[in-house]
Amino acid sequence: MWRRAERRYLSGDRQDTIPLLPSIFDHIRSHMGPDGLSLAEAGLKLPDENYQKARLGGKPDSIGFAPGATDGILRGAPISPKEGEEKATALHEALLEFVRRRNPRSEARLVQLMVNSHAATSLAPLLLSLSRRPPENLPRLYEEMRRFFLQSGHREVVKYAMSIVASYRKAPDLLLFRTIACHPEFTMYAVDAISKVSPDPVSEWIALARVSRGWGKVSLVERLSESNRPEIRDYLLREGLENVPNLEGYIALPIAMRYKLHDILEGSTADPGLLRGAARILHTLTFEAVDGGPNGNILDYPDGGLAVERFLAHFERVASSTEDFLTVASIHQFVSSRDLDESRLRTAGWDSQRRASVSEVCNRILARTDWVERAKRALASEDPKEQWRGITVAKRLGIPLHDYFIDRLRKNPLDPGMWFHFIWGANEERIDEALKLAREVLHFESIATGPAEESLVGPGHERHDCVNYLLQELRRFPGKGWDMIRASLRSPVTTNRRFGLLALKRWRASEATEEVVEAVRNALRDPSEHVRTEAKEVLAIFGRSTLS
Repeated sequence: MWRRAERRYLSGDRQDTIPLLPSIFDHIRSHMGPDGLSLAEAGLKLPDENYQKARLGGKPDSIGFAPGATDGILRGAPISPKEGEEKATALHEALLEFVRRRNPRSEARLVQLMVNSHAATSLAPLLLSLSRRPPENLPRLYEEMRRFFLQSGHREVVKYAMSIVASYRKAPDLLLFRTIACHPEFTMYAVDAISKVSPDPVSEWIALARVSRGWGKVSLVERLSESNRPEIRDYLLREGLENVPNLEGYIALPIAMRYKLHDILEGSTADPGLLRGAARILHTLTFEAVDGGPNGNILDYPDGGLAVERFLAHFERVASSTEDFLTVASIHQFVSSRDLDESRLRTAGWDSQRRASVSEVCNRILARTDWVERAKRALASEDPKEQWRGITVAKRLGIPLHDYFIDRLRKNPLDPGMWFHFIWGANEERIDEALKLAREVLHFESIATGPAEESLVGPGHERHDCVNYLLQELRRFPGKGWDMIRASLRSPVTTNRRFGLLALKRWRASEATEEVVEAVRNALRDPSEHVRTEAKEVLAIFGRSTLS
């Protein structure tokens, strides 16, 4: 009954076609590593990814959310709890109807509701409704939801079905939940499912956390941090923030406070693993006190000052990598910031005496002469992360980088990060040099293949990314870079065209030649509404008509 070329799902007077897609479960299973826990990179793209983008008006190559990001955000701060409850009510009724009748029409209605709902906001009220008013035929519900779970190619269907299957607490299903858990889109739900069927879910979670990444790892850390078991504490303090790039702020504060990092750091010894983990936590918390973060910072940690002092007492003797330098630099930036509220600092235990004491220790560490050589070694590294750290440390130490950037860009002109560093905060001389170099090595004119509504970034589209960084800086230099802006207005990437128009917004009307005006008028027919709006605003700034 499930395996048909396509189905039509009815919703009132509206008729949608939801396509047949390969099984998500089979897709994940086929991309699992030999350890039975990790997932190959190719497995991250789910069978319904292009369908999901199309539902939101996007195209196959457009940017989507990272796996698990939407649910992680919605679960932490639901956009509309009322809407989630309303969806849950509709899903509950549809489930009861489907189990009672089990015919194509009732199945179609149920699946359409699942596909068009967010499990992150409606799953909990749905499970509550099912516990209060279950269907008469409970074995049939299990049988059908297990079928949905294993055969559906739509992610929301899999999430709802898996969670209902887990409520039956059948031990043989544990192997299925382990499989689906290795994909970040489903980790959050699989963690809950595993807790219902495993005799030792915490050990399962630890094993999974060691190979998880991104939002999947965040979900696991959040659940693990509910435990007081010593092995959980030791793991989270040491490795909790690994493999969660740009998401550290969601979990750093809960780990530090739950396990009293300040107490763990007390004493004359701390093993290297603990210090590395503490460095990541305190780097995150101090950085986000200055720049803002999603889930609190060092000022929300009542004993944060004590934790930093004890950490530096250990770290001063062992800090040796560029990553260590940046951790200390982050702490120093925090205690030296003039932008933080003085009363809040004092309330959080950061009086002027403590800040001065911490600053003194940081200065001693940062003033060591061996950092210059370590930064140079990092600059020569082929590891992009270490290279980035080397650039950041070199800038702070005042090491000249001009020739380094030129050499790197000539060798690899399609390195977006290197263009970013080369032109960030550029003066007029630097922007002229960057444009000259880009004309020689970047071949930016090749992006002018015609406007489309695409958001191409990453592997295979580096040239568009490089142009974006250059265009963003051109906004500070009106009248410059027309040849690049002209190419950007014909790029298929929407952000290229928008950044080109944003640069033109800074131009004086006297600088707008007929060629410039005509190119902007052409943008009035752009497939993107945002670009069309920007083009009208640019013409208004130039005092020119929208008509040719």
